[in-house]
Amino acid sequence: MGIVALLALNVSLAAQTPIGPSVTITPPQPMAAIEFVQEAGVERWQVKLTRGGSIEDAYLRISGSSCTHMGEIYQGMLTPLYDDMTFKTKNGRTCTVQAIER
Repeated sequence: MGIVALLALNVSLAAQTPIGPSVTITPPQPMAAIEFVQEAGVERWQVKLTRGGSIEDAYLRISGSSCTHMGEIYQGMLTPLYDDMTFKTKNGRTCTVQAIER
């Protein structure tokens, strides 16, 4: 599945969800796709970010419970980066991007 298709799928799944008569939860929206290229230090990855058709090389500083251990993130992994600066690992853990270095 291509990066654009991955983002389109996640946008369609991220619609508002009614919880009750006057309560609606709006989940974070994808702002970019992340392709993990290689580890670049402790809790730091070299990545390709795709936004609106443009691709840029960057480094992500990552935090979160076990986000950078035990193969949670792996070379070649594709995942959306949400507007709250989080992403999910292969096992569903939520990780936070602390910084994007260009």
